[in-house]
Formats: sequence, structure tokens, C-alpha cells
Amino acid sequence: MTRQLFLLGGMSALDAFTPPWLKVCGERVAVLSYALSEKHAALYRDLWAGRQVEFVAPDEESGTLDLDLDWAAAAIAGASAIFVAGGDTSRYHDLYGTGPLRELICTRYRSGVPYAGVSAGALLALEQCLIPGQDSGVPDRFGPGLGLLPGTLLGVHFAEWGGAATLHRHLRARHMATGWGLDDCVTLHFRDEAEPVSYGGSAFLIRLS
Repeated sequence: MTRQLFLLGGMSALDAFTPPWLKVCGERVAVLSYALSEKHAALYRDLWAGRQVEFVAPDEESGTLDLDLDWAAAAIAGASAIFVAGGDTSRYHDLYGTGPLRELICTRYRSGVPYAGVSAGALLALEQCLIPGQDSGVPDRFGPGLGLLPGTLLGVHFAEWGGAATLHRHLRARHMATGWGLDDCVTLHFRDEAEPVSYGGSAFLIRLS
């Protein structure tokens, strides 16, 4: 089965992303977020009308930031597609980029369950996950990502967050050869990690020799 990976530069990409996403996402989409009060929840449900959308996140009303791992794993295991929302990339990395949920997400993707991520969710998909300083107020850093697209770095909110100069610097520092820059309106769609198609505009590509 074809592996389908969608990387969105920002929320403005949703309109162009949604038609190809609806062709492959099936009936039950698990939206992985940072809080059950996800501010874009109504937008996702409106855009993906007719799909069952289940939100996976810590319940902030419980007074804890811990995630119910059994519940989250059941939602991911039962989903026909996985969408990882945006926000604090470090928080997403802690929730979904480590431990048993990381392995489950990777296994589901490899079995043909489509994965889409916007901003933080897109960064998390890569082998090396950029945790931007814009999220935390500290310099950019990297942590191990999901590894769904190996050998590649990604810049989201590209024009706003340093553009080509920043992406080029990260590629050199991480000894990697391929980098994609995505403005807020752009989605890259990879099938079996081959050359992608873009929706909503053109992506910026750097290849280092």
C-alpha cells in the first residue's frame, strides 16, 4: 500500500490540502494536538465534513498535562489517517515523538495510514525534528523525529522564520543534503517518500552536494 505523507507549512495551506487529503484519509481521522481545547477543532470538522474526527490530547481540565496513553494508542490504532496539528513543537515532540506512541505512529504510517502535519506536526515527521526558537524563546535545537522522511530537513512558516539562509545553515550544521522550505500556504505531498507534489504554491528546495 502507498505511504502518503502531507507536510503543511502553516494553517493557510488547509484549503488547498483538503481535497487531496479527503481522497486518501478514509472515514476516521485522529487529530493529535496539545490540548482537547484545540482552537482549530471546529475548522477541521467543517473542512472534513462527513469524516469522524477524534482529537487526541491531554485533558487540561484534569489538572495534569499527562496524556492517557491507552486512550491515545487506541485512537491512533483505530484511525484511517493521522493528522498532527500545530503549536509548540517541543510539546508535540514530548507527547508524540518519544515512547510507545512514536512507535505506533511510525508503524501505522508504514502500513499505509496517511500522515499529515501542519507546522509542528510537519517538523515532527522528519528524521531530525527542528524545535524552533520561535516556540520556546531559546535558540533553534533538534531532537529525533518520527523519521517518516529520512535525510531531509524542513522549514515551516518559511518566509517568516529565516527563509533560505536559516535552512541552509541547519543543513550544514546537521550534515544533511536536502531541505524544503514551506510558506504558510504550501503543502508537500510525498508518496512512498518519492519526489513530492505541492499544493497551494511552490516549495523552496535546497540540495547540497
